[in-house]
Amino acid sequence: MPHRDLDFPYSILVADGAAARRSAIAAIFGAKNHRVVVATNGKDALNKATAQNFDLVVTGVAMSELDGLELLGALRKAKPGQLVIVVADGTSKIDATYLRYAALLGAAGTFHHPLDPRTFLEQAEAIIRRCSPGATGRKASTS
Repeated sequence: MPHRDLDFPYSILVADGAAARRSAIAAIFGAKNHRVVVATNGKDALNKATAQNFDLVVTGVAMSELDGLELLGALRKAKPGQLVIVVADGTSKIDATYLRYAALLGAAGTFHHPLDPRTFLEQAEAIIRRCSPGATGRKASTS
């Protein structure tokens, strides 16, 4: 995946089926002047991610068309190197299992709601710096 230098601002795609979560995550990145594009479902996210280059894709779990795991798998095929963070509610065993699967499928990071905006932003930026082409490492553990 072509990548410019590791300086700000980053280009971030935020996909989540819930408008409030999507807006909250987009606002976290927007507050740091990152370029943010939003997608309302998995298919929309896949279309946007394959049409443009993003430094990072942040996806929720529950979305129509494709869920977060399906999106992660589709991106692995369509754009092998695309950094993806998966965020789940974190309120059930199902969510915890989902995040474990996401990590096994190659997610660069996994998080659960509620997100602490400062910590989430710092960790997401660190993932980009660590995992971008030319940087050492490929996967960050951030749960």
